Amino acid sequence: MDHHGPLFPSAGQQPAQVSDDRSNGIHTGAWHSALRHRSLSATLEVPFLLFFGFAATCPLLLVEGLNIRLTEALAAVAFVTATWRILQSGKVHPVARLYVPLLLFTLGWVIVELYFDSFIPTERAGRMLLVRWLEGFPIAYCLVMLCSDERKRFLIAIGMLAGLGIDLALLIQDDVTFALTRAPLYTAVGLANYAAGEYRAAGIFGHPNGAAIATLILVPVAIGLIRERRLSAILFLLPLAAVVEVFLLTKTRGASMVSMLLIAYSIVRTLRLRTIAIIALATALLVTTLAALQGSTAFEDEAVKVVSERFDRPTEMDENFEGRLDTMVAAIELIGEHPFGMGAAYMSEMAAKVDYEATHNAFLQLALLGGIPLTLTIAIPLVLAAAGIVRRDSSLEAWIAAYLCMAFFFETAFFLPIVPALTLWSAWPYRRRRSFARESSSPIKDTVVGSEA
Repeated sequence: MDHHGPLFPSAGQQPAQVSDDRSNGIHTGAWHSALRHRSLSATLEVPFLLFFGFAATCPLLLVEGLNIRLTEALAAVAFVTATWRILQSGKVHPVARLYVPLLLFTLGWVIVELYFDSFIPTERAGRMLLVRWLEGFPIAYCLVMLCSDERKRFLIAIGMLAGLGIDLALLIQDDVTFALTRAPLYTAVGLANYAAGEYRAAGIFGHPNGAAIATLILVPVAIGLIRERRLSAILFLLPLAAVVEVFLLTKTRGASMVSMLLIAYSIVRTLRLRTIAIIALATALLVTTLAALQGSTAFEDEAVKVVSERFDRPTEMDENFEGRLDTMVAAIELIGEHPFGMGAAYMSEMAAKVDYEATHNAFLQLALLGGIPLTLTIAIPLVLAAAGIVRRDSSLEAWIAAYLCMAFFFETAFFLPIVPALTLWSAWPYRRRRSFARESSSPIKDTVVGSEA
């Protein structure tokens, strides 16, 4: 008997109770469970869930002049879905206890930006950060609601992997197709897109550091699926290969080191010695194959050159560290002066202090934008959720939370369109969601638009 109700039940059909059985969650069993329905409603359900995961991780530009991305479209879909379910069921998911205070803190500064802009000059990029925070709430709410169902969370996660794969493909395309003849060196794409004269690919994210942080979310997603026993352990090769490729393309140290740390921890904690040996052998074969395809000497020279440029230049690394430290100190000083935030105006204040708008720390960025209360309200749950990776049954969300927590110490990541929603989603521990899904008989736990109350 099928224990999972379809996403769009037919008229009069009551959604079935969510099952917490993971016995069929490995390899083809998970796919079979996810695709077993044959009704029209279930046929629509599968592409909807795959799209949801894809759009949450792949911010493709839809309208270039207006800078409207796929994440904006997803936010609209998610808002309608969440509103419909609340009206249909008359109930709100418990995650609202976390989201409502965050939403109120955010709305205050959105009102300031919209209605008092003539008195408080701000940057458009800062306004977009606030807008993306607002967009993140309906997306995260729907992710929490949908991922309470074991089958639905698997399809959403597969959609996320597909979206992140497209991000990586576009990063590779950027690197391959870039030509210095398009514009003068250091001017067309900015100084940050170069390292020792070598181009650093940015893909659709505009900055190589941001591209690395966003694309390498693939690492915790893959690890989470492996730890939930939905993918084979041999697929640890997937995040390993992604880290190597992204580092060679973007020359970004922070996100690459965080990703390798998570991979190493997961492998040591999860796998037996024999499996680790198999993965090591497969990794060696993968590197050998890549070297053969690209020419062993050329591949080796490129890899050695990139590693040497980014890790074997003490003077450059010292200057980079000092610059980042200066920006963080300046950000802390501004937070002390404005504990309830500055809105997008913080960017001009930062530039006046240290000639940089970036804080090089996402938590400091959020505190400057919306204040200390906003930052603590999201940072504390996020850190607690990240601590879940030490559990034997650690979840996909815990690995994403851990990755984001560490990556936030290196970059102002909230400018990235996909980060706010994933941060809000992963801050709500999966075990609490699963418990709610088991105990509640309300269809809110596993249905969206079109369900019967």
